Amino acid sequence: MTDSTQNKRRKNSDKRQSRRKTPWAVRWLRFSIAVLDTVSPRWGARRAYRMWFTSPRYAEPPREQRWREQAQVNFIEHEYGPLAVYRWGQGPAVLLVHGWSGRGTQMGAFAAPLVKRGYSAVAFDAPGHGRSAGTETDGFQVAAALAAVAEQYGPLNAVIVHSFGTMATTLAMHQGLSANKVVCISAPTSLQYLVDRFCQTLRLSHKTKALMVQMLENDFGKDIWQRIESDLLVQDSAIPALIIHDKDDLDVPWQWSERLAKAWPNSHFWLTEGLGHRRILRNRAVIDSVCEFVVNGQVPDPTQSEPGVLLTTSRDA
Repeated sequence: MTDSTQNKRRKNSDKRQSRRKTPWAVRWLRFSIAVLDTVSPRWGARRAYRMWFTSPRYAEPPREQRWREQAQVNFIEHEYGPLAVYRWGQGPAVLLVHGWSGRGTQMGAFAAPLVKRGYSAVAFDAPGHGRSAGTETDGFQVAAALAAVAEQYGPLNAVIVHSFGTMATTLAMHQGLSANKVVCISAPTSLQYLVDRFCQTLRLSHKTKALMVQMLENDFGKDIWQRIESDLLVQDSAIPALIIHDKDDLDVPWQWSERLAKAWPNSHFWLTEGLGHRRILRNRAVIDSVCEFVVNGQVPDPTQSEPGVLLTTSRDA
């Protein structure tokens, strides 16, 4: 890639970042926490800590409504409340796992291509997400829910997971979840990174952040950082993995997926461009490549891919 092309892409990425407006809810949270912080940093930390576990629900766009209408929708009982499950097709199961503040239908673009290849696609809404019960959750609860869905609809031929769902999936794998293959898309791997980003978004003071971290460690243990760190959890994994990230992802830097690939034996890392954090889930070239990996383990040559999609690939990491 020429220097001029790289500079143009960098400028375009900067423009997209600058156009992103801060949601009203985030602005209100910043204000309310700042007010509490002036009275007592501990009050501000408590407010932020509650919000850390709250997953905002967003409206389902028309495309996802269509995908949901094509699915068989069930609810399974779980200790964290009923879980909404969506199933397309009747073949060997491929589990689709969404990210934070997402929903199962967000992964719906994979359903028809998988069914066409003789598989069933199974998605679910994590606790506190979509149509499932609850308003708060955490990675440990999502991992437990994921395992429950896998037990009922498995055995799993593969798992295709987006964003934060990767951390829950690798935790579930570490606890015994089995699948023939795993595909991770736009994956963060570090709880510390997510906490830092959360605190930066809310503009928490250093003291308020320190108090929030203290609350987290008091509730989950000081080793929580290692217990849910994806690149530590997969070091001994024998499951083949395909790890994909977009160079223009404004939500999660692509270097986190690269780090995951380096830690995961028998993994392949693909870097795309121009697809961002969520549009990558609907890109036809990415979907077809993921399905080929699920079906026969094939890793396509990026030079034969759609221009501007598969930028680079690596051999087994």
